[in-house]
Amino acid sequence: MIVYEKDGEEGCWMRLRYYKNMAEMRHAKYEHECYINKSLSKHAEGTPSFEEVRLIDGNPLESIIKLRFHYYKDQKTDQQAIGTLTNFKMFKWKSQPVKDLETTFQQMGYHGSIKARQKFSFMNETYYLIEAQLIPDKWGTWTIHLCDSECQPIKKLNIRSPKGSLSFTNPNISALYNFKTGYPMLAVSYFMPTEGNHDDEAGSVVFQVDITDY
Repeated sequence: MIVYEKDGEEGCWMRLRYYKNMAEMRHAKYEHECYINKSLSKHAEGTPSFEEVRLIDGNPLESIIKLRFHYYKDQKTDQQAIGTLTNFKMFKWKSQPVKDLETTFQQMGYHGSIKARQKFSFMNETYYLIEAQLIPDKWGTWTIHLCDSECQPIKKLNIRSPKGSLSFTNPNISALYNFKTGYPMLAVSYFMPTEGNHDDEAGSVVFQVDITDY
């Protein structure tokens, strides 16, 4: 099952597809599909991620799927939301803004967009990486925050590139095992905007974080 952002003339929305197996997904042969119509913003809702998937008796037509996503609030900034889709067949979609998260970031001085997020598990605990923008429309002010299992911020990550770039977006993270050291490690990737970063470093970047004390 995949969920992704779909663009059109009237903004972006989310599309959900169910594939029977990996082979059919590789050949783009999906069994079920549904469009999640915009419910919080008529302009844009996207950057979805799975929060929970429950298939009743293994049947996607009888399922409960929780998604996190962003919506374009008041045509000013992207903010976080969460929604529940009750099966493909009846297509019951209910969503709501995550207002406490928006409030928390605003109290921390972040008045721009709160957009992409990445859920991961490490040492039997669940965390998120989430991007937050200090100033609306200022790409050089994007930062990455470590958040708890409820997506509430724990701390801002002080990421530094070799040439001193400071702006990072689109976090992705995987918990791996370093066979050379015998310790866990994290593979983390970001996108580095041109604005606010060194001219030679704009684009995608990957960091390896070795964990030697756990």
